[in-house]
Amino acid sequence: MISVSLRNTGKNEQIVALCRALGDNARVKIIKLLADGEMCVCEIIEEVELSQAAISHHLKILKQAGLINVRHEGRWRHYSLDKSTFLQFQNLLNTAIFNIVTRSV
Repeated sequence: MISVSLRNTGKNEQIVALCRALGDNARVKIIKLLADGEMCVCEIIEEVELSQAAISHHLKILKQAGLINVRHEGRWRHYSLDKSTFLQFQNLLNTAIFNIVTRSV
């Protein structure tokens, strides 16, 4: 689900905010990893090969955009994709592209 801050914006602003959140190579790598299922932050650090602080920063941005969920288990945090946000993003993009293409014809 698109985060609360994005729900109150227009469609163009939602597209821009989600593109910004995905506009970093490390964040795209994290999203690709999470596409295979839930991961602990320590597993993400190992796979992406960035510092814990850098990974935490990227996870915060993805969470704020509503692209990922976090589940707390003791002192561990497990991250997963919020697939509903990706479906909403896909719909927003499909609509925007359709509008562009049909105006050009």
